[in-house]
Amino acid sequence: MSRRRIALGYAGFGLFALAAIAAGLWWGAARLDAAPPGTPEGEWIRRIVWELRAPRVLTAFWAGAALGLAGSALQALFQNALAEPYTLGVSSGAAFGAALFFALGGASGLGAGGTALAGAAAALFLVQLLVRLSRRPSAEGLILAGAAANAFFGALVSLLMVFAGEELRAIVYWLFGSVAGRSWPTALGLGGLVAAGFVGLYAERRRLDALLFGETAALAVGVDVVTLRRRVAFLASALAAGVVAAAGVIGFVGLVAPHVVRRFGAPMHRHLLPLAALFGGGWLVAADLIARRALAPRELPLGVVTALIGAPLFAWLLVRREALSGDDRDAR
Repeated sequence: MSRRRIALGYAGFGLFALAAIAAGLWWGAARLDAAPPGTPEGEWIRRIVWELRAPRVLTAFWAGAALGLAGSALQALFQNALAEPYTLGVSSGAAFGAALFFALGGASGLGAGGTALAGAAAALFLVQLLVRLSRRPSAEGLILAGAAANAFFGALVSLLMVFAGEELRAIVYWLFGSVAGRSWPTALGLGGLVAAGFVGLYAERRRLDALLFGETAALAVGVDVVTLRRRVAFLASALAAGVVAAAGVIGFVGLVAPHVVRRFGAPMHRHLLPLAALFGGGWLVAADLIARRALAPRELPLGVVTALIGAPLFAWLLVRREALSGDDRDAR
């Protein structure tokens, strides 16, 4: 792994994230022109940027960073390139919690974010219960339990949508993802969660590296794979739950970000985790800017934009990977 290439990766992804944040702060529904501080125009610009756009942009950045972190860790944990932050059923549980809040007319004192977190906790509890009952604490057991939780809570969300009246629009809007109208407490709370999740996952970086060579190799060098799975699954699920609670269900970021970073020669987690967080955060801020500007004054759902960008990008990465594999086979 070239140090030069890694340095270029940090510089490139860092500049991408900073450029996306700067663009997100400056461009929006209202046009901002330069104005001297202390004037009415300057105060108006300050309020728009600081009170409206900054919390929104930071929420998008932290959400993308959380998805990039969780996706990187879970792909190593399950040794599966298709693993992503919602594999363990957390998104469906959180979506059910938020949908229940809207279906009840906003009667819960927890708010949509609070009920989403409660739903995510219920989904994680169900996954752990299924794994214990099946006595299969393996990667396959976790994936199957997550699939069952996804199906169960997804069915409950569909049931709520069938019986929802005027609340249906709010449920659908949440499920498609958005960071519109987010406040400073939301941005700071999600930022704190991402910081804690990063510290926890980075502490497991060497054990995750060992898993890249297979479970047998990891056991041979003294890794407690069962404990590692529990820790990483919990941290990744907490990050995914925080994202759904703050911004709704947003797909493809956690799936694609690790693959993009690995293309820069960073398969080891001491570089993969921070770079995936940088790229995921920058990507989601850029996607939110597109959602705001593409059909202004109407706003596209954020999850739709990430899917429209992420699906072709993932397909290109897949084709490129197969082409490189074919070249290697021909060379032999």
